[in-house]
Amino acid sequence: MFGHTCKRLHTIEPHTHRRLEERGLSGDIIQDLPCIYRNLHVLTAAAAAETDPDAIIEADQRDEPQEICLHFMRNSCKFQQKCRRIHFHLPYKWEVLVADSWTELPNMEDIEQDYCDPSKSHSSASQPVDFRTMTWKSLPVRRLSTVSSIRKPPHYSLTTRWLWFYKVGRGNWVEYGQQDDEQRSVTSQTLEEAYLSDKTDQVKVLKGQREYLICFKDMYQRNLKHRTKRRMCRRPLFVSRAEVERLVGELRKASDHLVLSSL
Repeated sequence: MFGHTCKRLHTIEPHTHRRLEERGLSGDIIQDLPCIYRNLHVLTAAAAAETDPDAIIEADQRDEPQEICLHFMRNSCKFQQKCRRIHFHLPYKWEVLVADSWTELPNMEDIEQDYCDPSKSHSSASQPVDFRTMTWKSLPVRRLSTVSSIRKPPHYSLTTRWLWFYKVGRGNWVEYGQQDDEQRSVTSQTLEEAYLSDKTDQVKVLKGQREYLICFKDMYQRNLKHRTKRRMCRRPLFVSRAEVERLVGELRKASDHLVLSSL
């Protein structure tokens, strides 16, 4: 970058050329050394730029937001239009990709209620959303939501509480850690924490003399001794529109009370 003002040599001098030949380098390689080092410098600089924190932040800012803003739902987002999260009145949002644009799906609350039921693989509408392929009429579908409740303190409301289930018998699903679950040492919370830490991880679970392996990658629970497996799934706890409105109303009342008491 210093150009002609650089104090270092940009060519191989005759004396250096002879020394390199004495060390076993061929004339062709010696001739190409300046070019090799220039390329090495370019590659090193590019790698440094890729790992630069500022560069990472700028790249993240260009990414499309995937998380619903909790503060907007409470009517307290100070970033407004500059917020990097999605502003929506519910803690979940279902969208379909039409002509390169994400568009809200109709009957969103009904879709969400069906999705929260682990026994359902599609919504109950006449033109259903397929939860296995995340499609609607062959078009890609996505579900956006607020941050997982694991990532926020317990007093935070309107976060998304994820529940973990495994399949037993004839299509019945049992939540981990519940009363009818034989593996109560593992709960939805412990699995959610492990999942958010590494979505490709495998977690070993001990129940008496039996050992199970929970694999997030293919969503199966395996009995290592008998080599059997059970399907798993991760679904959110359903929150209705009415419940959201009630919670938001309570939050705003509490906020107004704090403001008045500080006057």
